[in-house]
Amino acid sequence: MKKALKIAAISITPLVLIIGIVITYSFPSMCENKIIKIATSPDSTNKIVLFERSCGATTGFSSQISIINNNDNLSNESGNIYIAEGYPSNYSMVWISNNSVYITGTSENNFKKVLKFNNINIQYE
Repeated sequence: MKKALKIAAISITPLVLIIGIVITYSFPSMCENKIIKIATSPDSTNKIVLFERSCGATTGFSSQISIINNNDNLSNESGNIYIAEGYPSNYSMVWISNNSVYITGTSENNFKKVLKFNNINIQYE
């Protein structure tokens, strides 16, 4: 009996893994990023991107900000420096220098607020 269960478990495990992989890669992410504003660093190396992120009917919209390489497109991921609930309506982003950004209009209801990212200092108001 134990041997039969062991054989069954060994036989079923790869099948379950394959089904999981197929399901994961067959359905696109339900989340979507809508770019609101972009500001490029003075040396054109980086850009800061303000976007609205929505992940379907069961979640609300959120305001998110990422700093990415100027040659890259915004990926379908969460913001890497700032995340807050609600629409991104009153935000302003200004590069003070190549390694310093000033962001205004941020919300008290934030989930993420990074002060330094890849040697870039971030100030919020």
